Amino acid sequence: MVFVEVQAKMVDVAKIPSLMRAQSPSWGNAARLQDVWFGNPSAIAPAYASPDTTTIKMDSWLLTFPRAKKIYDFEIVAGEYWKTPAAEASLRNKIEKRGILSGGPLRFGDLGRPVDVQDREHYQGMPVSSRMASDPLDDLFGALGDYNLRFVAEGRAEPQGGSDWLITVERVGIYVQDSFDFNGHQPLGFWNEVSRQVSKTPGFGYDLVDNGDYRDWRIAHSAGGDFIVFSDVKVISQATPWSFHATGGTGTPTMPPTPTMPPTSSPSALPPSIAPSVSELTVRRGDTLSSLAQQHYGDWRLWPLIWDQNRTAIGPQPSAVSIGTRLRLASLTSFSSVLITDARRRAPKWKNNEIIP
Repeated sequence: MVFVEVQAKMVDVAKIPSLMRAQSPSWGNAARLQDVWFGNPSAIAPAYASPDTTTIKMDSWLLTFPRAKKIYDFEIVAGEYWKTPAAEASLRNKIEKRGILSGGPLRFGDLGRPVDVQDREHYQGMPVSSRMASDPLDDLFGALGDYNLRFVAEGRAEPQGGSDWLITVERVGIYVQDSFDFNGHQPLGFWNEVSRQVSKTPGFGYDLVDNGDYRDWRIAHSAGGDFIVFSDVKVISQATPWSFHATGGTGTPTMPPTPTMPPTSSPSALPPSIAPSVSELTVRRGDTLSSLAQQHYGDWRLWPLIWDQNRTAIGPQPSAVSIGTRLRLASLTSFSSVLITDARRRAPKWKNNEIIP
């Protein structure tokens, strides 16, 4: 008879949170989320326990990790990931399917609401992967591992006549969504309960901890509940307002009374009143977006409003518009002060590039 020695586990997974806190720097958030899991009644994803919405913070935690900041700066901000063609199509589809486009002007989204409430309205996502072999063993690895970045929008919808609606996105928020569960097999590092250290590689006194160890603990103790992790919602400051069209129920364009305008000599003054209807025009030789803005909105600096309304027709560069292009112009009174101020901010930056051939 041959006897095979079986080495018992050297690490009790229930002690992992304390070992995480002993790391330098401390894995505080990872330990906190593990505490939540151990304290929950038994629950297996996707039948989750209550979500955690207070532990993970975007600015003060996630974006302090260089690998997360790199994704944010170069893939999200530089690439304007929140308004790619696919993202815009998804947001349009979300708004149309909600069935809210009817009657008069309305607002959608609210970045101040609880994140788990907003999550059902997210329109864009970016999965972020983690690998023990290549990523540092740190609080981000321990707390989230693989996670998702999700996007939500806030703005207004205005009827343009018939079933046509103008959707204006005023603010975009980004947040983390992650399933904190121990399904499947994923190595979580080699842990040494005596030295209170963690390693990527095996060594004397180090024990590999895997998702299966947590599942075994749950069976043995009838506790341990999977849950969803949400961070706070970070408003993306670089996300300037933009507009697109959607299809909804028959709307009633509002005709607000013409406000009393301050003198046009003031830099912040609104231009003279424009009829509050939606008009169409055909680009003629010699037209420029700034001349059209001066003609229709009384201020050349408001040409970005025309571009935002007609990006499908004009394209990604204002200079790409051609003679004969049909443009739609909503009344100036349909734009919020936020959009008007933003248009004036953007106008000088692009003016030299927007000549229409």
